[in-house]
Amino acid sequence: MSSRSEMNPYITLGITPDVSYAEVKQAFRRAVLRYHPDTAPGGGDPKRFLQITEAYELLQRTHPRHTPTPTPTPAFQDQPSPWTVRPESQPPVHPRADEQTLKLSLDELVNCIEYSENRYVRQVAMESIVAKRDQAGLEYLLSLLQKTSTSEQCHILRAFGQTGMNQLQPTLMRYVGQEPIEISAAAIQALERICTSNRKRVIDRLRQEMFTPREKLLAPWHKLKELVAGPPPHSGNLGEILIRTKRVNQEQLEVALLLQKRFPLLLGQIIRHLEYLTIAEIQQAISLQRSVQYY
Repeated sequence: MSSRSEMNPYITLGITPDVSYAEVKQAFRRAVLRYHPDTAPGGGDPKRFLQITEAYELLQRTHPRHTPTPTPTPAFQDQPSPWTVRPESQPPVHPRADEQTLKLSLDELVNCIEYSENRYVRQVAMESIVAKRDQAGLEYLLSLLQKTSTSEQCHILRAFGQTGMNQLQPTLMRYVGQEPIEISAAAIQALERICTSNRKRVIDRLRQEMFTPREKLLAPWHKLKELVAGPPPHSGNLGEILIRTKRVNQEQLEVALLLQKRFPLLLGQIIRHLEYLTIAEIQQAISLQRSVQYY
């Protein structure tokens, strides 16, 4: 077990640092009911009970007893436009492993995943395991990927999306095009986070999966035609608006349109799942689409 100086008490209790002191106490009570060796079903877990007791004792001394009241934002302060472009180099923000969590052992990180009720804590633990590049940890996550719920699978797939994790690309590629849409989107996001050039591989994979035999036969011809004459105009008005206004690039739109062949959803819904644009940006594009006349 790690020493108190190395222990992250928030992760041990399955909470985040911004909770109130009352929530800290509630988390400790829940943990006692689950792990106390004298009262928990099945004899509890003495080692885990000691860890959560130490964590609670530490937070009794260090956690603020009162949550500060947030400073209200002045009504006249400039607000970011919902039409702000998110640069390709700045993907959607997800939980990231930090220096403290990287110091935790594999056993401690696994405990966070299996015992914490806090979604954020579990996600950070998964990403920390991947960031450690520990083979045993990766095998644990790959095993978990096969037997967990769809929601948890999505979180594991996203955790795999870290620069340099090229060995996970074949695993992620197998989930591209799989149902439900959340699984496909999570796999695609992870591949793009590993390297944006993976988007071309995703497109090729989706073309193989979604095209009819006739479309597959004509695919080389269409590729050659695109190289010579450029990509064809998109008949979907929303897609055309997004390209015209440079909200997504050609490859991003191609990924979304190919997924739309697999999943009966609106283009905006596909793009939202892929997180290429925020909901506000998509709504703005739809509003613009309605006001544009095509000649």
